[in-house]
Amino acid sequence: MRSVSLLAVGLRLTSSGIAGFTVPLHVAFAERDWSGKDKDGNWPKWGDDGRWNKPKEVGGAAPAKAPGFGIRTTDGPLPTIAFIGGTGRMGVHLCAAWAAAGYDVTMCSRSKDKAKKIVDRLVAGEGYHEEVMQGSISVPACPAAGWKLKAGTNDEAAEADLIVLGTVYEQAWGLLEQIAPKIRGKGKTVLDMTNPFLKRPDGYGAGLPKDGPQSGIEVHKQKLGDPTVKWVGAYKSVLWSLVLPTGPKNPSRPDIEVFGDDEAVEMVSELIRMHGWNPIVRGGLDVAKDHEGGIPSPKKVLSNMYREITRGEKLSVGW
Repeated sequence: MRSVSLLAVGLRLTSSGIAGFTVPLHVAFAERDWSGKDKDGNWPKWGDDGRWNKPKEVGGAAPAKAPGFGIRTTDGPLPTIAFIGGTGRMGVHLCAAWAAAGYDVTMCSRSKDKAKKIVDRLVAGEGYHEEVMQGSISVPACPAAGWKLKAGTNDEAAEADLIVLGTVYEQAWGLLEQIAPKIRGKGKTVLDMTNPFLKRPDGYGAGLPKDGPQSGIEVHKQKLGDPTVKWVGAYKSVLWSLVLPTGPKNPSRPDIEVFGDDEAVEMVSELIRMHGWNPIVRGGLDVAKDHEGGIPSPKKVLSNMYREITRGEKLSVGW
């Protein structure tokens, strides 16, 4: 057995505010090879074709499913889901996770062929990897028998019960506007995951005009102008790489903030639970501006810390 000494740094609430503290830790590890190399001493890698060359028996597959994975909490049929922007980082990871949980999911893209290439890999149980801006899409190999996952165009998203806006904010309204004539008056639910304040190297994420709504979901609701649509926001601060087909990569931080119209919140809360996470309901659309990603204000950070200390919340915020 090999021992390692660490120093834990943290914060605590005091009568006069928040104070720092350090705690020495003594952690013991079993002597073993943690490198991940195969029996011949070679590192596994992703091939140019997007396939993971590490054999599943050596550990290339996803971990076991999270507790509660796939267990219903409401009655009636599950909603069908269409993910606009489904070939992006969050789209591929969530489409795989939702399909694994039993949902009928359409991965939508401007190019159906692009979506189909990804879907074909996922439903074959091979996982999928692609290097993209600011990271990589890395869905591990896992059994996919029975998955109801298919490819589609963004225009086909109008057929689903739950329409997910998962593109960059600046592109979302143009795509929603294209399908607006097909969904108006039909009582659809829209899950808005866009982040107008999340800055990117390509210039997206510049924010919103000060004289209008201060959340993307409120802007989209105003522009669509359909009182039958139910709106909900979620997954705003979840790192895509933490979403696996079997649940959270970090099971100790499974909480996801949800807000919006009551019926939509109920639908998406079950969706979150079904793929192994835990919904934390924050309120209606009036709180949307407080939960946009890309704005780590001191007030937001301290509020999250306070709720973690006093209520035991474990928000998934990137670690």
